[in-house]
Amino acid sequence: MRLKILNRSCQEIGCHACCALPTLAVLNKPAGKDCDYLNRDQNKCEIYGPSRPDECQNFRCEWLDNTQWPVELDPVTTGCVFHTRQVTDTEEMMVFVPGDEIDLKLIKPMYAELAAWWALGERSISLLANREVASLAFATNVFKSGHAVSSEAPAIMYLSKRDPISEAVLRPCVTVELVRKYDGDLQAIRVKMMQEKGA
Repeated sequence: MRLKILNRSCQEIGCHACCALPTLAVLNKPAGKDCDYLNRDQNKCEIYGPSRPDECQNFRCEWLDNTQWPVELDPVTTGCVFHTRQVTDTEEMMVFVPGDEIDLKLIKPMYAELAAWWALGERSISLLANREVASLAFATNVFKSGHAVSSEAPAIMYLSKRDPISEAVLRPCVTVELVRKYDGDLQAIRVKMMQEKGA
């Protein structure tokens, strides 16, 4: 368990992004919808305390929990929630973004920070919008798995639709080869996916 960072608190910045952006299946809360227990007027959870689900009590975003995370990249300022979890031998950074579809312009100001985090080891980055999920891969001027590319823009490893409640991937939309063809243009990829579906 990581120690609480002094001078960083949800209340201090009026943040309740983790009560809105992620899915919370135990409360039947879909992605992008406010939790029923969130009181925005008073900026608080109505069941805050031991009665909250374990998923809520154990959730800590990077801004709140990581001393290396820049103080200016808080959820209120960025509009995103950054959260890490261990998946087998890989550490995954989950970036919850607002809206039904992923907008890369929203995370562009964080490219350098995400690239630096990604380059530190066996790590992956997933973007999760309400109904879409994508995997990003950066390479910086250091080598990772034998490859080196610029941190100016990430490679999109896949783009898929997802269920906003269960987070299950519903339909793979794109592969690495298709991303290379369209230079990471998500809208062009979506159009191509729909054309192939209708063919």
